[in-house]
Amino acid sequence: MSRPIYILDSIPQTAGLGGKALGLSLLHKSGLNVPPGFVIAPDTNIGNFSRIILKEFDQLNCSSVAVRSSANIEDSKDYSFAGLFCSFLGVRRYELLEKIMECRESISERKVIAYCKSTGTCLQDITMSVIIQRMVNSRISGVAFSSNPLDYKKTEVLIEAVRGQGIVLVSGEMTPDTYFVDKDCFKINQTKVAAQHNELTISPTGKLTESRIGNRIANNQKLNANEIQELVKAIIQIEKSFKHPVDIEWAFEADKLYILQSRPITTNDK
Repeated sequence: MSRPIYILDSIPQTAGLGGKALGLSLLHKSGLNVPPGFVIAPDTNIGNFSRIILKEFDQLNCSSVAVRSSANIEDSKDYSFAGLFCSFLGVRRYELLEKIMECRESISERKVIAYCKSTGTCLQDITMSVIIQRMVNSRISGVAFSSNPLDYKKTEVLIEAVRGQGIVLVSGEMTPDTYFVDKDCFKINQTKVAAQHNELTISPTGKLTESRIGNRIANNQKLNANEIQELVKAIIQIEKSFKHPVDIEWAFEADKLYILQSRPITTNDK
Protein backbone atom coordinates (compact mmCIF):
# COMPACT_ATOMS: atom_id res chain seq x y z
CA MET A 1 0.00 0.00 0.00
CA SER A 2 1.39 3.42 -0.98
CA ARG A 3 1.89 6.24 1.50
CA PRO A 4 -0.48 9.23 1.27
CA ILE A 5 2.33 11.81 0.99
CA TYR A 6 5.95 11.55 -0.18
CA ILE A 7 8.82 14.01 0.18
CA LEU A 8 9.87 14.98 -3.33
CA ASP A 9 13.57 14.26 -2.99
CA SER A 10 13.10 10.63 -1.86
CA ILE A 11 10.45 9.05 -4.08
CA PRO A 12 10.84 5.29 -4.74
CA GLN A 13 10.67 4.30 -8.41
CA THR A 14 7.84 1.90 -7.55
CA ALA A 15 5.66 4.55 -5.86
CA GLY A 16 3.52 5.13 -8.97
CA LEU A 17 3.41 8.92 -8.63
CA GLY A 18 3.81 9.77 -12.30
CA GLY A 19 6.74 10.65 -14.52
CA LYS A 20 6.99 14.29 -13.51
CA ALA A 21 7.30 13.58 -9.78
CA LEU A 22 9.74 10.72 -10.29
CA GLY A 23 11.79 12.80 -12.72
CA LEU A 24 12.11 15.65 -10.22
CA SER A 25 13.19 13.23 -7.52
CA LEU A 26 15.83 11.70 -9.80
CA LEU A 27 17.10 15.17 -10.74
CA HIS A 28 17.55 15.98 -7.06
CA LYS A 29 19.36 12.68 -6.44
CA SER A 30 21.74 13.45 -9.32
CA GLY A 31 22.86 16.64 -7.56
CA LEU A 32 20.86 19.27 -9.44
CA ASN A 33 18.92 22.03 -7.69
CA VAL A 34 15.21 21.21 -7.55
CA PRO A 35 12.72 23.32 -5.54
CA PRO A 36 11.80 21.41 -2.35
CA GLY A 37 8.33 19.96 -2.00
CA PHE A 38 6.13 16.93 -1.49
CA VAL A 39 3.79 14.75 -3.53
CA ILE A 40 0.24 13.66 -2.74
CA ALA A 41 -0.53 10.13 -3.95
CA PRO A 42 -3.53 9.56 -6.28
CA ASP A 43 -5.68 7.72 -3.72
CA THR A 44 -5.06 10.12 -0.82
CA ASN A 45 -8.26 11.56 0.64
CA ILE A 46 -7.59 15.30 0.77
CA GLY A 47 -10.17 15.92 3.50
CA ASN A 48 -8.76 13.23 5.79
CA PHE A 49 -5.16 14.41 5.31
CA SER A 50 -5.75 18.18 5.13
CA ARG A 51 -3.92 18.92 8.39
CA ILE A 52 -0.88 16.91 7.30
CA ILE A 53 -0.87 18.61 3.89
CA LEU A 54 -0.97 22.06 5.47
CA LYS A 55 1.76 21.06 7.92
CA GLU A 56 3.97 20.02 4.99
CA PHE A 57 3.24 23.39 3.36
CA ASP A 58 4.33 25.18 6.54
CA GLN A 59 7.59 23.21 6.61
CA LEU A 60 8.49 24.58 3.18
CA ASN A 61 8.78 28.00 4.91
CA CYS A 62 7.46 29.98 1.96
CA SER A 63 4.56 32.28 1.19
CA SER A 64 3.33 30.37 -1.85
CA VAL A 65 3.81 27.16 -3.81
CA ALA A 66 3.38 25.65 -7.25
CA VAL A 67 0.66 22.99 -7.47
CA ARG A 68 1.52 20.67 -10.36
CA SER A 69 0.02 17.61 -12.00
CA SER A 70 1.91 14.32 -12.16
CA ALA A 71 -0.28 11.79 -13.95
CA ASN A 72 0.88 8.24 -14.53
CA ILE A 73 0.75 8.75 -18.31
CA GLU A 74 2.42 12.19 -18.31
CA ASP A 75 5.90 12.79 -19.77
CA SER A 76 6.24 9.35 -21.38
CA LYS A 77 8.60 8.79 -24.32
CA ASP A 78 5.66 8.49 -26.73
CA TYR A 79 3.13 11.05 -25.48
CA SER A 80 3.86 13.93 -23.11
CA PHE A 81 0.30 15.15 -22.30
CA ALA A 82 2.12 18.48 -21.82
CA GLY A 83 -0.14 21.37 -20.85
CA LEU A 84 -3.33 19.29 -20.70
CA PHE A 85 -3.69 18.99 -16.93
CA CYS A 86 -4.11 21.96 -14.59
CA SER A 87 -1.18 23.38 -12.67
CA PHE A 88 -1.16 26.54 -10.56
CA LEU A 89 1.56 29.02 -9.56
CA GLY A 90 1.62 31.37 -6.59
CA VAL A 91 -0.80 29.25 -4.53
CA ARG A 92 -1.06 30.46 -0.94
CA ARG A 93 -1.91 28.42 2.14
CA TYR A 94 -5.60 29.31 2.32
CA GLU A 95 -6.25 28.13 -1.26
CA LEU A 96 -3.96 25.09 -1.34
CA LEU A 97 -6.51 22.32 -0.74
CA GLU A 98 -8.88 23.77 -3.35
CA LYS A 99 -6.14 23.95 -5.99
CA ILE A 100 -5.07 20.37 -5.26
CA MET A 101 -8.63 19.22 -5.98
CA GLU A 102 -8.80 21.31 -9.16
CA CYS A 103 -5.54 19.76 -10.34
CA ARG A 104 -6.92 16.25 -9.76
CA GLU A 105 -10.23 17.02 -11.44
CA SER A 106 -8.51 18.25 -14.60
CA ILE A 107 -8.32 14.59 -15.68
CA SER A 108 -11.91 14.91 -16.90
CA GLU A 109 -11.47 18.09 -18.96
CA ARG A 110 -12.52 17.97 -22.62
CA LYS A 111 -9.03 18.55 -23.98
CA VAL A 112 -7.73 15.56 -21.98
CA ILE A 113 -10.57 13.34 -23.22
CA ALA A 114 -9.89 14.42 -26.82
CA TYR A 115 -6.14 13.76 -26.48
CA CYS A 116 -6.82 10.32 -24.99
CA LYS A 117 -9.01 9.45 -27.97
CA SER A 118 -6.38 10.66 -30.44
CA THR A 119 -3.61 8.61 -28.80
CA GLY A 120 -5.63 5.51 -27.90
CA THR A 121 -5.18 6.11 -24.16
CA CYS A 122 -7.91 4.84 -21.83
CA LEU A 123 -9.11 7.72 -19.63
CA GLN A 124 -10.02 5.33 -16.82
CA ASP A 125 -6.39 4.19 -16.61
CA ILE A 126 -5.15 7.68 -15.68
CA THR A 127 -4.22 8.33 -12.05
CA MET A 128 -3.24 11.78 -10.79
CA SER A 129 -0.63 12.60 -8.17
CA VAL A 130 -0.16 16.25 -7.20
CA ILE A 131 3.22 17.92 -6.65
CA ILE A 132 3.54 20.81 -4.19
CA GLN A 133 6.79 22.81 -4.51
CA ARG A 134 8.17 26.04 -3.13
CA MET A 135 7.70 28.83 -5.64
CA VAL A 136 10.92 29.93 -7.28
CA ASN A 137 11.16 33.71 -7.56
CA SER A 138 12.52 33.55 -11.09
CA ARG A 139 14.74 36.32 -12.38
CA ILE A 140 15.07 34.53 -15.74
CA SER A 141 13.35 31.29 -16.73
CA GLY A 142 12.61 29.18 -19.75
CA VAL A 143 12.92 25.86 -21.51
CA ALA A 144 15.80 24.00 -23.12
CA PHE A 145 16.21 21.00 -25.42
CA SER A 146 19.25 18.74 -25.31
CA SER A 147 18.80 18.14 -29.07
CA ASN A 148 17.65 20.99 -31.27
CA PRO A 149 14.08 19.99 -32.28
CA LEU A 150 13.88 22.61 -35.05
CA ASP A 151 16.41 20.93 -37.35
CA TYR A 152 17.06 17.64 -35.48
CA LYS A 153 20.64 18.57 -34.53
CA LYS A 154 21.69 16.19 -31.76
CA THR A 155 24.92 18.14 -31.25
CA GLU A 156 23.16 21.44 -30.55
CA VAL A 157 21.27 22.60 -27.45
CA LEU A 158 18.36 25.00 -27.91
CA ILE A 159 17.56 27.40 -25.04
CA GLU A 160 14.59 29.76 -24.78
CA ALA A 161 14.52 32.43 -22.05
CA VAL A 162 12.20 35.13 -20.67
CA ARG A 163 12.37 37.46 -17.70
CA GLY A 164 10.34 36.47 -14.64
CA GLN A 165 8.10 33.40 -14.53
CA GLY A 166 8.32 31.01 -17.47
CA ILE A 167 4.56 30.42 -17.69
CA VAL A 168 4.36 33.27 -20.22
CA LEU A 169 6.72 31.29 -22.48
CA VAL A 170 5.13 27.86 -22.00
CA SER A 171 1.67 29.30 -22.69
CA GLY A 172 2.89 31.04 -25.85
CA GLU A 173 2.10 34.54 -24.56
CA MET A 174 5.61 35.90 -25.06
CA THR A 175 8.42 35.58 -27.59
CA PRO A 176 11.62 34.43 -25.83
CA ASP A 177 15.29 34.95 -26.46
CA THR A 178 16.61 31.90 -28.31
CA TYR A 179 20.15 30.53 -28.05
CA PHE A 180 21.65 27.75 -30.18
CA VAL A 181 24.70 26.25 -28.46
CA ASP A 182 27.20 23.60 -29.56
CA LYS A 183 27.11 20.69 -27.12
CA ASP A 184 30.78 19.81 -27.41
CA CYS A 185 32.55 23.16 -27.08
CA PHE A 186 29.72 25.34 -25.67
CA LYS A 187 30.13 27.76 -28.57
CA ILE A 188 27.02 29.92 -29.04
CA ASN A 189 26.18 29.34 -32.70
CA GLN A 190 23.32 31.81 -32.88
CA THR A 191 21.45 34.24 -30.59
CA LYS A 192 18.01 35.72 -31.23
CA VAL A 193 17.06 38.45 -28.76
CA ALA A 194 13.40 39.38 -28.28
CA ALA A 195 12.25 42.57 -26.58
CA GLN A 196 10.22 42.04 -23.39
CA HIS A 197 8.24 44.86 -21.78
CA ASN A 198 6.33 42.97 -19.06
CA GLU A 199 7.12 40.13 -16.68
CA LEU A 200 5.40 37.96 -14.10
CA THR A 201 7.06 37.95 -10.68
CA ILE A 202 6.24 36.77 -7.16
CA SER A 203 5.23 39.48 -4.66
CA PRO A 204 6.43 39.32 -1.01
CA THR A 205 3.04 37.79 -0.13
CA GLY A 206 3.55 35.04 -2.71
CA LYS A 207 1.10 36.33 -5.30
CA LEU A 208 1.82 36.33 -9.03
CA THR A 209 2.19 39.94 -10.13
CA GLU A 210 2.66 41.46 -13.58
CA SER A 211 5.09 44.37 -13.73
CA ARG A 212 6.53 46.64 -16.38
CA ILE A 213 10.13 46.24 -17.52
CA GLY A 214 11.98 49.52 -17.95
CA ASN A 215 13.02 50.56 -21.45
CA ARG A 216 16.67 50.48 -20.39
CA ILE A 217 16.68 46.66 -20.18
CA ALA A 218 13.60 45.65 -22.22
CA ASN A 219 15.71 45.00 -25.32
CA ASN A 220 18.66 43.42 -23.51
CA GLN A 221 19.73 39.80 -23.88
CA LYS A 222 18.27 37.68 -21.06
CA LEU A 223 21.17 35.29 -20.39
CA ASN A 224 24.89 35.96 -20.20
CA ALA A 225 27.57 33.57 -21.45
CA ASN A 226 28.21 32.00 -18.03
CA GLU A 227 24.50 31.30 -17.48
CA ILE A 228 24.19 29.74 -20.93
CA GLN A 229 27.18 27.51 -20.24
CA GLU A 230 25.74 26.46 -16.86
CA LEU A 231 22.45 25.54 -18.53
CA VAL A 232 24.15 23.53 -21.27
CA LYS A 233 26.22 21.60 -18.72
CA ALA A 234 23.08 20.85 -16.71
CA ILE A 235 21.07 19.58 -19.67
CA ILE A 236 23.97 17.41 -20.86
CA GLN A 237 24.14 15.89 -17.36
CA ILE A 238 20.38 15.27 -17.40
CA GLU A 239 20.48 13.68 -20.86
CA LYS A 240 23.26 11.32 -19.74
CA SER A 241 21.41 10.43 -16.52
CA PHE A 242 18.10 9.72 -18.27
CA LYS A 243 19.76 8.12 -21.33
CA HIS A 244 17.61 9.95 -23.88
CA PRO A 245 17.19 13.48 -25.29
CA VAL A 246 15.34 15.74 -22.88
CA ASP A 247 13.27 18.90 -22.77
CA ILE A 248 13.62 20.80 -19.48
CA GLU A 249 12.06 23.77 -17.72
CA TRP A 250 14.51 25.86 -15.68
CA ALA A 251 14.79 29.10 -13.72
CA PHE A 252 17.47 31.33 -12.21
CA GLU A 253 16.51 32.64 -8.77
CA ALA A 254 19.10 35.37 -8.27
CA ASP A 255 22.19 33.49 -9.53
CA LYS A 256 21.08 29.95 -8.59
CA LEU A 257 19.89 27.61 -11.35
CA TYR A 258 16.87 25.42 -10.57
CA ILE A 259 15.58 22.60 -12.76
CA LEU A 260 11.78 22.63 -12.65
CA GLN A 261 11.04 19.69 -14.92
CA SER A 262 12.61 17.19 -17.28
CA ARG A 263 10.76 15.07 -19.79
CA PRO A 264 11.72 13.04 -22.86
CA ILE A 265 11.59 14.73 -26.23
CA THR A 266 8.63 12.69 -27.48
CA THR A 267 8.16 11.16 -30.90
CA ASN A 268 5.65 13.96 -31.55
CA ASP A 269 8.39 16.57 -31.05
CA LYS A 270 10.75 15.09 -33.59
